[in-house]
Amino acid sequence: MPAFNAFNYDFTLPLYNSFNPWAGFSSFSSNFQTPSWGGYSWQSSSSSAVTLSSSSDEADSRPLQDALDDDTTSSNNSRSTATELGSITSDGEWQGLEITSNDRDWYHFSLDQAGAAGDQVSIQFEHALGDLDMRLHNSSGRRIDFSNSVEDQESISLEGLASGDYYLQVYGYWGDSNPDYSLSFDITSSEEVVDEESDNSDATSEETTPLLDDDATVNNDSRSQATELGGITEDSQWQGLSITEDDRDWYSFSLESEGVAGDQVSIAFSHALGDLDMRLHDSSGRRLDLSNSVDDQETISLEGLGSGDYYLQVYGYWGDSNPEYSLTFDLASSTEPADEAGGGDTLESGDLYEDNNSMESATDLGVITESKSISNLSITDEDQDWLRFELSESGDHADLITIDFEHDQGDLDMRLLDADGELLGLSNSVEDYEALSLDGLDAGLYYLEVYGYHGVANPQYDLNIIWGDDLLDPEADDLLDDTFDDDFEEDDELEEDFEEEDAEEDDVLEDEYEDDAEADDVFEDDTLEDDAEADDAFEDEYEEDSTAEDDSGEVSGDTVSSWQNPVLLGALATAVPLDGLAIESDSSDWFQFTLDQTGLLGDAIGITFDHDQGDLDIGLYDASGQYLDLSAGIENSESIDLQGLTAGNYLLEVYGYQGVANPEYEFSIEVAEIAEDESSAEESGDEPGDETVDDTPEDEGESEVADSTDDTSDETDPSDDTESDASSEEEAVESSSLDAWTLMVYIDADNNLEAMGIDDINEMERVDLGDDINVVVQIDRIPGYDTSNGNWTDTRRGDITQDQSSSLIGSELESIGEQNMGDPDTLTDFINWSVENNPAQNYGLIIWDHGAGIDGMAWDDSTPNHDYLSLSELTKGLQNSDVEQFDLIGFDLCLQGMAEQSHELADLADVMVASEDLEPGDGWDYTGFLNSLAADSSMDAASLGGAIVDSYGAFYGDQTLSAIDLSGQDNLVSSINSFYSAVADNATNSDWQVMAQARDNATNYHYDAYRDLGGFMDGVANGTAGEISQTAQAVSSALSAMVIDQVDVSGASGLSIYLPDPDESVRDDYRDENFQFVADSNWDDFLQLFVTQADGFSFA
Repeated sequence: MPAFNAFNYDFTLPLYNSFNPWAGFSSFSSNFQTPSWGGYSWQSSSSSAVTLSSSSDEADSRPLQDALDDDTTSSNNSRSTATELGSITSDGEWQGLEITSNDRDWYHFSLDQAGAAGDQVSIQFEHALGDLDMRLHNSSGRRIDFSNSVEDQESISLEGLASGDYYLQVYGYWGDSNPDYSLSFDITSSEEVVDEESDNSDATSEETTPLLDDDATVNNDSRSQATELGGITEDSQWQGLSITEDDRDWYSFSLESEGVAGDQVSIAFSHALGDLDMRLHDSSGRRLDLSNSVDDQETISLEGLGSGDYYLQVYGYWGDSNPEYSLTFDLASSTEPADEAGGGDTLESGDLYEDNNSMESATDLGVITESKSISNLSITDEDQDWLRFELSESGDHADLITIDFEHDQGDLDMRLLDADGELLGLSNSVEDYEALSLDGLDAGLYYLEVYGYHGVANPQYDLNIIWGDDLLDPEADDLLDDTFDDDFEEDDELEEDFEEEDAEEDDVLEDEYEDDAEADDVFEDDTLEDDAEADDAFEDEYEEDSTAEDDSGEVSGDTVSSWQNPVLLGALATAVPLDGLAIESDSSDWFQFTLDQTGLLGDAIGITFDHDQGDLDIGLYDASGQYLDLSAGIENSESIDLQGLTAGNYLLEVYGYQGVANPEYEFSIEVAEIAEDESSAEESGDEPGDETVDDTPEDEGESEVADSTDDTSDETDPSDDTESDASSEEEAVESSSLDAWTLMVYIDADNNLEAMGIDDINEMERVDLGDDINVVVQIDRIPGYDTSNGNWTDTRRGDITQDQSSSLIGSELESIGEQNMGDPDTLTDFINWSVENNPAQNYGLIIWDHGAGIDGMAWDDSTPNHDYLSLSELTKGLQNSDVEQFDLIGFDLCLQGMAEQSHELADLADVMVASEDLEPGDGWDYTGFLNSLAADSSMDAASLGGAIVDSYGAFYGDQTLSAIDLSGQDNLVSSINSFYSAVADNATNSDWQVMAQARDNATNYHYDAYRDLGGFMDGVANGTAGEISQTAQAVSSALSAMVIDQVDVSGASGLSIYLPDPDESVRDDYRDENFQFVADSNWDDFLQLFVTQADGFSFA
């Protein structure tokens, strides 16, 4: 696995309803390049007196508690002391409220009638001053909804709530404080009815199309009944449209010409009234694209679409309704040019800085002494914007430069260079922004290049330079100080436990995950320079660097080179390997070599070095500077396969990862030997070798083979007897003749992790597995994320074979059509195929995808209902396979390191490898642990599990992963049952308070109810006495005995367990039929006692 400094994290959010324990999920990838841009704000705070505003004359009589007059002294920190707001019958707002550290504000209110569409309660605050979240509870305190975004507002819909009493809880994320927030209710019954006969003066343009006649009666629920919009040639909008429950609106339209950058179709609506999504189809109905976010707008780009007919489908997520939405087409050809303006710290422009398309013509932004923003810049086709600026002093960790844009309008990237044109940093994600840190840069001159990926255009972007600590969000500051802070998984948008997450598949991030940051350090599919000087440098013949050659013409000592003036190696077939080379800090060595013919299997170029002295990487480019490949591992060598490259000149760059130095490296050049023509060998009288010559007469060939066999019969390897002896199939598959290991990797990349799945296959291919190790994969891909490697989207499987490409899959994977990876029968079929084709002494299985703990894994987004493997379905798939007992089962996904999961596998495997916490999206270091296995194929399951854990820990550091000995599961369950009995028979109120506190102190993993089992039991053992303490300690000891190896992470014991907050109830589906752990243990009985007896001691 390549090293990187941009960490991708994957996680899933299950959604529950009253009819089905699981009703959907949302996949997210959070790509934190250093630093993250998402947490910065320029808004200023303001405080105001406590007031109540209302659109009703009755509002002044609404009861206010004295506590609201001075919120800092209020004692409304629990439901029992909730501030009374009375009956909510109209709009109202309370201002000047605050949350102190670890404070919670509870409010009690009642609804006199059922909530209507548009009714909501919200809080407004400045996120930069402290992140606040909000929960809604019913009269018994059961939570029924929550809002925990990373915006300046949290809102909860009241639609559909019955009349009655409710509680609202406002709190700071992870104990945050905030000096000023307001609480407001918006009640639609108090709003004036909009005049439907108005002229819609807020319409977007004169081209706005009249409302479709009475959308409620339009029967356009299918493609065959689609509403005809005609040819779209200019900006157009239709308003007053609606979606009823389980309704779908279909529209047909045509494009007269190919869509260009900026062309798009969108719908706008109030998400609080119902979540709408949108799909685009071609004339045959095949889906081309979709937009399914959780915002008030969905947008699909029309760029690149050919002229012709198309269909648009608008629908409610999970059957949602929405009383009003608008449909808009925006065509760039009909858009007026942006007005040019300037002045102040924020400069409005129609890209008034053009022409600045080269380093020499870079726009001068002057000396940076404070933050500034420049708006409305643009990139046209094949355009680059160059800007220069000076830093007045050295940058620190709070200083950065960013660009903001709409990725759907065109993907922009940027590079930072020093005054000499040397690359310092590259940001090329697939988000709506790019960010580069200025931390550690000395005072002086720098250049920034902004460009479109593959030359694409983008009609608008904003440039921001953040300079100085005064603008830094405290949460972002924490993120920069500690990349792996507890809230690193999407800051705090995903804080809460699984039961009520807003889980809409791919709603937040529907683009592919970004390449690792070390690959980012090399120019990805970009030219090294676009100015004339660079073009001339690549087109002309390179002159040899006289300082890099001695009298013999051999290069020795360190090189002094650049991409304009590389060291010439000559023809690769005759090139002399170089040694004694070195890389200085923040520098690169460039070499040019020539292929006289198309690269053959075995042709490779690389370097060897001591990784501990500094991690080096290499990049390969063609003669024009186009990026081709890279090698960015974490071993003592890097190598790039040259097979298939056409004859010609190529450039190789050697550089230190993140600018590190290395005092010595050597070149390694491998050139495949060309096989001698066999007919020539015969004519010269050479003796026939092991290979049979094709044109040899049959009888002559047989005779020669027989003679050869006779001549060497005394020296024949004993194993040959087994291979030639066909007397019995049993003898042919004796254990001694079987391969040592077959590892099966079940890669469900049929979702937004597609690119990561391809990366991991490439990691596997980097390893020389030898003859005793088999690695087989089954991978399912999906349209819309990664287009590499032929962009196939079906399911394929095959054996892993070695190659050195970090981006192209060299293994032969055979298509088996589109398969549902969330079906246990698909898993069973893969296992049986693997065993039939690769019998071995030991079998390992790795499940690869999103994971959600007890809520399952392996979501297949190509299936209608996003099918997935529940824990019981996984067990079924394993039990029905031809493998009676797996040696190792691993989960390269999030959150599966749970006692419930280990129990499901106790009778099916010897060792489990899994993470209690979220995993980075790049997952396991396959190159690392497979190299260890290849070096010692005699490893048993425990040793292999330890190798997986060790390579993972060495790569990531502070990330949970454990290898668990499943033979100890029965003892763990027995200890838990004894603990329950001791608690049920002896627990006092003091003991329950200790258990509530122990639960609160135990580490939680993403979901509030996933708590570290050992941490909880240790807390109980230390805080109680007698039998309860003894049995709790016994559980901890049993768990500790099961841990073969684990990454040393504070608060992680090896397994987590489902342990809800005592003021919550036990989820309805935590039952015997769903989890074998519940059937075989008394843990569910303990939970029922816990939420009943410890309720008053909740610390949440």
